[in-house]
Amino acid sequence: MFRRETVDYKHLPVFHQVDGIIVDKKASLSTLLGTLAAFYKKMGFPKIRFRPSFFPYTEPSAEVYLWLEHRREWVEMGGSGIFRPEVTAAAGHFRSRAGVGLGLERLAMMIHNLKAIGDLYFATMPWLREAPLCRS
Repeated sequence: MFRRETVDYKHLPVFHQVDGIIVDKKASLSTLLGTLAAFYKKMGFPKIRFRPSFFPYTEPSAEVYLWLEHRREWVEMGGSGIFRPEVTAAAGHFRSRAGVGLGLERLAMMIHNLKAIGDLYFATMPWLREAPLCRS
């Protein structure tokens, strides 16, 4: 995906997004936000917050933020919400569906404690040799 954006420590013009869908006739915004909070806590980010937002395919919608301790700021990780009925009607599904789109590079940047998102693309050989492939 491409977007025109000013390049800084957390933005690049190219990014990868991970999409997720919760399919459950009782799915609600609370279900979605609780799932996201549990996901990020398991990834090692205990401070999570949500901000109401607008996305054309979901209503209600919320942005997901994580606290970056070393930067002393909240960083947006992506958007989420309950799909509007007309979005899933073409597939024959009218039950509640919760959707999420999360920035993969930002998550990788935080997990590997990098100072800038560009370090993922311009990594040095020593960093690549020392970076653990899997964290417990």
